[in-house]
Amino acid sequence: MKEGNKKATIYDIAKLSGVAPGTVSRALNHIGYVKKETVEKVESAAKALNYIPTRAAQSLKTKCTGLLLVAIPDMENPFYVQMISAIQAEVRNNGYSMILYYTDGAIEYEVKAFEMMREHIADGMIMVNLNDIMSYVPYLKRAHLPLVLCQMSDHMGEEYQEYGFDDICVDTKRSIMELVDRFCERGYQEIGYIGGNPKIFAFADRYQGYCDSLSKHHLLLEERFVVLSENWLEQDGYEAAKALYSRGKLPSAICFSHDLMAVGAMRFFKEQGISLPEELAVSGLDNIDVCEKIAPSLTSVCIHQNQMGRLAAQKVLSRIQQGESEGFTKTVLTGEIIRRVSSGKA
Repeated sequence: MKEGNKKATIYDIAKLSGVAPGTVSRALNHIGYVKKETVEKVESAAKALNYIPTRAAQSLKTKCTGLLLVAIPDMENPFYVQMISAIQAEVRNNGYSMILYYTDGAIEYEVKAFEMMREHIADGMIMVNLNDIMSYVPYLKRAHLPLVLCQMSDHMGEEYQEYGFDDICVDTKRSIMELVDRFCERGYQEIGYIGGNPKIFAFADRYQGYCDSLSKHHLLLEERFVVLSENWLEQDGYEAAKALYSRGKLPSAICFSHDLMAVGAMRFFKEQGISLPEELAVSGLDNIDVCEKIAPSLTSVCIHQNQMGRLAAQKVLSRIQQGESEGFTKTVLTGEIIRRVSSGKA
C-alpha cells in the first residue's frame, strides 16, 4: 500500500490475492468451504498488508467478542489488585481478554456496567458490587447474561433461585464480629470502630457486626469511639484517627473495616507518640500484603480474594462456554483471622 498509515481492508487483500472480497472474508474467518491454496494466498496477502481484523466485525459474525468485563470499585486497594491477578490468569488460560471498569462503589456506575453488557461489549461480566442488589433486579432477571456477582457481604437469599447468575460472597459481618469477640475475650472493655461509608450496604453490614458483638458481650456502644468515613482508603483512616483523637480519651482497642484505613490510622497514632499495641490495640480486614510489612504487623481477616477471583472467572467462563443459563448459585466464603502483633495481649 502506498499510504503506510492507512489501515488495510479485505478489499485490499482481495485485490492483492486476486480473489473476491467474500472469499477473503470466508477464508480469514474460517466460514464455509475455501480451497486450501486460496486460504494460503489470502493469509499471505493479509500478512503482507499487515491486516488487523476488527473485533467488532468479528463479533458480528461469531456473536462472541472474546472479552470479559470486570467491574471493581477502585484500584487503590491492593485487595482488588490481588483479585484481578487471579481473574486474569483464568481468563488468559481460556483465550479471553479482560476489560476493567471502575465503579467507585457508586450505584449509578454499577448500573452503568449492566448497561454496557446490554450493549454486548463483552461476553460476560464479573462485578464486585458494594451496594444492595435490589438496584439490579431488572438486569438479574435476564438469565441470558453470563454474570458473577462478588459481594463483600452475605445477604442474598434463595429468592433469586429463578435467576441465572452466580453469587460469590464473603460474610464480612461475621468477620468483624469475630474480631471484636477476640478483643473482648482478651479483656478489652472499650473497643472502638473506624469504618467506611455506612450508606454503602457492604460497609453498613460490617458496622452492624461490630454493634452485634458488643451487644453479645454486654458492652455499651459509645459513639465517641466510632468514626464512619465517606471513603475507606489509607488517608481516610488517617483523618478518622485524627477525628477520634480530637475527642479526648481513646478506646483500648479499635476494629477497622479495612486494612488500608488501619494503616493510615496507625501512622497518625505513631505521630502522636501512642505505642501500638501497648496503649492501643488494632485489627483490620482484607489481609492485604502490607499487613506483614508494617510495624507492628497488623492482625487482619483473610477473606480469600485470590480464591474469589479464580472461582468467579471459572464460573462466568463456564456460563459463556456452555451457552445456556443455569439457576442461581451461591458460594459463601468464610474469613480467617490472621493474628499478628497489633491486636495486643494474647
